[in-house]
Amino acid sequence: MAAGFIGALVIIRPGTGGFDHGGMFLLGAALANSVYQLITRRVAAYDHPQTTFLYTALAGAVLSSLAVPFVWEPPVLSGWVLLVAMGVLGGVGHLFLIFAFDKAPAAVIAPFTYSALIWASMAGYMFFDEIPDLWTIFGASIITASGLYIFHRERIVGRRG
Repeated sequence: MAAGFIGALVIIRPGTGGFDHGGMFLLGAALANSVYQLITRRVAAYDHPQTTFLYTALAGAVLSSLAVPFVWEPPVLSGWVLLVAMGVLGGVGHLFLIFAFDKAPAAVIAPFTYSALIWASMAGYMFFDEIPDLWTIFGASIITASGLYIFHRERIVGRRG
């Protein structure tokens, strides 16, 4: 886990002039995602996946609505379409993650989440014409290697137990 955090620090490079409050948002999002996945894994043993989905959707809606009074601007029609699409696709993704935690141990699921690095890089290239630099690729490699190591270690521990 510490290696994954080091990989994230390699990517955002604090102290090199490239690190700004956007890097803090990145770390905050990673922390929130980790907490979400840990809680989802814990409640999967007690709640039905649809119950977990309902609670996480309600919590997300309430928490994200706290920012509305400060930043809300009514979107145009295309903005509404994008908001609805983002909500539906995000909801389906979260529901699939909840089902995955219900069916398999977290150590089996975690390496699949690292594919997000590939998808994010492709989206960055397609939408922003941004090519990851060597430090980003190196940091992503550290994150992916740490996840694969945890997966491998958990498989070995699972065989013994």
